[in-house]
Amino acid sequence: MSNTVIKQRLSYIDIAKGLLICCLLYGHMIIFARMEGLDDSIMGFIQKSVKLYSGFFMQTFFFITGYCSSFNRIFKVFLWNNIKTILIPSILLTIISGYGLELMLDKSIDEKPILNLYNWLITGGPWFVITLFWAKMVYWFINRLSLKRQFYVLAIIYLLGIVLNVVDIIPNYWFHRHVMLMLPYLFLGSYCKNHQDEMNKWLCPLALFGLVSISCQFAFSQIVNFYSIPQHDLNIGINKSFLIHIINVVSGTALVLYVSKKIGNNNFLETLGRGSLLAYLWNGLINRPIIIILPSPDSDSIVKCAIYYLFVYVIMLVVMYLLIKLIYDTKYLQWMVGKW
Repeated sequence: MSNTVIKQRLSYIDIAKGLLICCLLYGHMIIFARMEGLDDSIMGFIQKSVKLYSGFFMQTFFFITGYCSSFNRIFKVFLWNNIKTILIPSILLTIISGYGLELMLDKSIDEKPILNLYNWLITGGPWFVITLFWAKMVYWFINRLSLKRQFYVLAIIYLLGIVLNVVDIIPNYWFHRHVMLMLPYLFLGSYCKNHQDEMNKWLCPLALFGLVSISCQFAFSQIVNFYSIPQHDLNIGINKSFLIHIINVVSGTALVLYVSKKIGNNNFLETLGRGSLLAYLWNGLINRPIIIILPSPDSDSIVKCAIYYLFVYVIMLVVMYLLIKLIYDTKYLQWMVGKW
């Protein structure tokens, strides 16, 4: 692929990211509901349904990042570009979100959001942002190797990451275990970028396989207690099941990309996809006030609870879309949206 093509924005990629953000906002909704003291049967349903995509959707972001990134730049340029588009916007958006929540929930301001920057230097800030940044830095060096050596190095790093997670004797500073387990998906995305014909040939069959396989695993996990779909988000839920996890990620990612291509142009999803960093870091800032403002449902009424969460979700999506749209249309705020 030529450098000109790499720089072009692909609408189906933004749509794919938009679909993934919709998944993220859906899953996080009950986290913030619990923070506000809500507890009902619909929350349990939402938590169970999240497992339909939680086994692959964060890894799909890494595939997309590998697909859209250029690892051939000189390191100094590559490093600064990622600091500028990932770290700086993330730090500022996190501070703004922290103060915003304090104002809305406590009606007071203190130094906590600033002091919490200490975590960025020691334990690492928001897990996904830190993992994404360090994974890209590490893969820049691995990308210098031949394809065969890349495969061996990534396999060793991946298996070592699983061992470190199981043994758990070293604190997971800077989310290094997450980095080790996400690196193969950056590689896969980068590989597919350079082998698009091959990817397109396998996209449909892999998508169909993922739809059937993940649905069957989900149904099976609801029937028996001893099986749970392996997943890796903030909590790493893979060990001996890592092969199943890899298969789910590959087929689940293919499913997302296939659906995105079939959707075609969709301004709403494309906007959410372009503002994915802001949506990730500000979903609590948007979600919690909505949950507080809307009258709490009667926890004994399934219908009322379902309608309540439907309203929360729809309002959150609309507000997030309008916010991202506003920032993109404002010249001096565009940089805040960041990029991944």
